[in-house]
Amino acid sequence: MTTIAYRDGVLAADGRVTLDTLILTDTCKKIRRLSDGSLFALAGDDTIEERLVQWLEDCEEGPPPQGKDFVGILVEAGGVVTTFHGVGDRFLPAYPEPFAAWGSGSDVAYGAMEMGATAEEAVKAACRRNMTTGGEVQVERPGHQEPETE
Repeated sequence: MTTIAYRDGVLAADGRVTLDTLILTDTCKKIRRLSDGSLFALAGDDTIEERLVQWLEDCEEGPPPQGKDFVGILVEAGGVVTTFHGVGDRFLPAYPEPFAAWGSGSDVAYGAMEMGATAEEAVKAACRRNMTTGGEVQVERPGHQEPETE
C-alpha cells in the first residue's frame, strides 16, 4: 500500500510497493509533477494512475476515469488539495486542518502531524509502524522546479 502526507505546502510519500505480503520495491516514486507544476500522488489501485494523470494533463475534459479502491491526491501550485476517490469522483477537501494523510499508514501519519511532525516526518513515522509502508521517502513542493545545474 502507500502512505501519503501533506502539510505546509509539502507532499511526501513512501517508496514501497507490495503485492500481498511481498515487497516488490522500496524505491518507487509515487509523486508525479504535472506540466503545470501541480503534484499528483495515488494510494491504492495503481491501474488507474496513468489514466488519471492524462485526464489531469488534458485539462480535465470529460468525466474522470473510473477505478476502484484508490485515492488520488492533487496539490495545485497555490496549495489547493483535491482528492479523487473510488470511482473517479472528484471531491474538494472538507477538512479545515492544515494537513492530511492517505493510505495504509494514514492513522500513524495523522498522529505524527497532530504532534507537530512535518509531512516527511509523518511518512517516516508510518514507515516504522505500518508494514506496507516503507523505503525511500519522496518529498515535493508544488510549482515548477528549476533544472539542476552541475
